[in-house]
Amino acid sequence: MHMDIVLGSAPAVTDVILGVLRSLLPLAEKERVPLAALGDLKTLRERIQDEIAAANTVVSVAPLVSVSLRKAAKG
Repeated sequence: MHMDIVLGSAPAVTDVILGVLRSLLPLAEKERVPLAALGDLKTLRERIQDEIAAANTVVSVAPLVSVSLRKAAKG
């Protein structure tokens, strides 16, 4: 098993995070998950980027896990 965690401060990293959030919005609304604290989702990307720049840091996206299997030879 192998796990990669992408780190960065570029807008592309923020876009991945926001893409996941946007894909989960219908489920969050259905389950009544409170998202008001996030503010206007149209400006969330810029606000996150501003926070990353102000903190001079990087953020991560969800870990990517991969598995490689080999079938044992009969013998």
